[in-house]
Amino acid sequence: MMEETGLLSDRTIAIPEPVVFEKVGEETVLLNLDTGFYYGLNPVGSHFWELLVATKNPASVLASMREEYEVEGEVLERDLANLIRELAEKKLIEIE
Repeated sequence: MMEETGLLSDRTIAIPEPVVFEKVGEETVLLNLDTGFYYGLNPVGSHFWELLVATKNPASVLASMREEYEVEGEVLERDLANLIRELAEKKLIEIE
């Protein structure tokens, strides 16, 4: 849990310049123009992305989503941390 907390606490997120995204219905598609890698987000992931784009702060996103979704805090924290980690590995975001 400590690793997840570190990803969601005092970090900020930047979206690299070559990354573009588009909402399609309730889902969002991300594309890194440099690598050609694209990634689809389901409706919950899309909401996470919208909040992340607006705030650049994973802790704020986590707080907002805790209020909106009826899920255990630890489960939500783990899922968001895993998504952040995966997006960073795919060079779709940068963790600062």
